[in-house]
Amino acid sequence: ARLTVCIVAPNARRVNIELMPNDPLSKALKDACLKLQLNPADFRLAIGKKAVSLDTIARLSGLVNRATLTMLPAENTASQDVALAVQLPNRQRVKLSALSTTSLDQVVAQTLSASNTDPTSVQQPLIRYMRREILEATLATTTLADIGISSGRALVTLDYTSEPDTSVDQLASKTPVATENPDLEPQAIGTPTDPKTTTTVAHTLNTEDPTLSAPAPAPA
Repeated sequence: ARLTVCIVAPNARRVNIELMPNDPLSKALKDACLKLQLNPADFRLAIGKKAVSLDTIARLSGLVNRATLTMLPAENTASQDVALAVQLPNRQRVKLSALSTTSLDQVVAQTLSASNTDPTSVQQPLIRYMRREILEATLATTTLADIGISSGRALVTLDYTSEPDTSVDQLASKTPVATENPDLEPQAIGTPTDPKTTTTVAHTLNTEDPTLSAPAPAPA
């Protein structure tokens, strides 16, 4: 079920944010700051004065619906190192070291390079993390921190469709197709048992030029 939380800003303004079960709490902070025109990197969330982990997803956070979270100044605004393992469609895993502010399209590019995969053969890449899918259209605008990976180790899945290998088709299209030349085929004259062919041949012989077939008259 969806979770609605109330975010209290430093100026006491309140905004309600709705989260899906697999959304990290960092999304609540990001959405609240978007409405309040604040920089999410400058704040953290807390219940009372106890900070909550922004990496935790909503369904595992233990928060009740309509829970109130307070925005407090961030203690450390620097990017954190992340040890990332990326699983490919063929089950191969690529290990990367990245910052929490690294965008997901950069993660995809580094993974393809490390696995010697031709980027031009990759179509519709997407990242999966904690049952959440980040599609190709939003990879460039989503960071590791945005999906709840701000430090430590994490495993994400990279999925994509591969461009089909057209080398066989191209070879087939370049192979010349043998064509029959009608000028080289012998002309069928039919068989003696074919009455239609026999009639045609006889008619042809009877219509020959008589000046060529009759004998010349004897001289007087």
